[in-house]
Amino acid sequence: MGPGGERMERVIAAVARARRAQAAWAAQPLAERLRALTSLARVFADRREEIVEAVRAETGKPRVEALAEVLAAVELLRHYAEIAPHVLRTEQVSTGYLVGKSAHIVREPLGVVGIITPWNYPFLTTQDAVTAAVAAGNAAVVKPSEFTPAASRIIPGLVREAGLPEGLVQVVEGDGSVGAALVRSGVDKVVFTGSTATGRKVMALASETLTPVVLELGGNDPAIVLEDADLDRAAHGIAFGAFFNAGQTCLSTERAFVVDAVHDAFLEKVTAVTAALRAGEEEGMDVGRIVTPAQRRIVRDHLKEAVAAGAVLHAGEVPGEEEPRVVAPSVVAGAGPGTRLLAEETFGPVLPVIRVRDEEEAVFRANATPYGLFASVW
Repeated sequence: MGPGGERMERVIAAVARARRAQAAWAAQPLAERLRALTSLARVFADRREEIVEAVRAETGKPRVEALAEVLAAVELLRHYAEIAPHVLRTEQVSTGYLVGKSAHIVREPLGVVGIITPWNYPFLTTQDAVTAAVAAGNAAVVKPSEFTPAASRIIPGLVREAGLPEGLVQVVEGDGSVGAALVRSGVDKVVFTGSTATGRKVMALASETLTPVVLELGGNDPAIVLEDADLDRAAHGIAFGAFFNAGQTCLSTERAFVVDAVHDAFLEKVTAVTAALRAGEEEGMDVGRIVTPAQRRIVRDHLKEAVAAGAVLHAGEVPGEEEPRVVAPSVVAGAGPGTRLLAEETFGPVLPVIRVRDEEEAVFRANATPYGLFASVW
């Protein structure tokens, strides 16, 4: 048997184990399942240092950013436990002209959910999807990014510690071929978080078996700064949005459109905020490294192209051709609309500041993109 067949067998075996555990889990009353989720939140909180170190070892994040993944995962568990009784309730609905009849919507678990997660938030994005799946009575089989598997690898043990059934959450490690095997394995739904290009491939594979798909893909998120903005607050807030997690967030602020009346003042303030940030993997840094070499090349290429076309760096620098993967937070002014820095998702610690005439032009330029995920107005 070749490597492809071995991967498929491994994935199918994991799905089968999850399916066996799911039957008993789904049979439990919702209140019992939610008590288990509350227990899992306590386990996450108690084991936070172990999780933080697993995340930091693979991503180079500052400790506070790795801890944010754990705290957000705990809050998500509590949130799902709170809303599940309402979301999953049985509802009586109208039968229209069928007088004397009654009808209800009864929400039942799907079965096994296949989850493919990215490298930028290796614990949080995994646990978000897992929590939603198991709260509704499903099992989960996770394929984490091959660049950051350790944070997902510890989840099944934490789930067991919280008293959830053995095998309810499975992890299958490997590259994209393992993800493809998971999509084809007979799971009842696929949840994918990652790039638009890979999302298209996932959807195409899932269409072969008509497996339902949830895709959370990229963004190129704009901030609009108007003349009545508090510029100090805007500069700090937009810098946070651009540089948290070294800009490797689908919700990162990737473009700032600033009206002419306050452009120069805002640029000066956001440059000062950015220049004060410390980048590195040592303890106490503000901005960590780019997780993968491929992503570093994208950040470098976008910056290099924009500067070559006439854009001006007000903070940071164009990275060199090779390592290290720490990229200084950068503020760029004057990038043209045709540059990839504005047209594509850079996914790094780079903030282009674009001068616009007025609010109308800002909105027009913000919408001139195929992406639509997050935006802010200041």
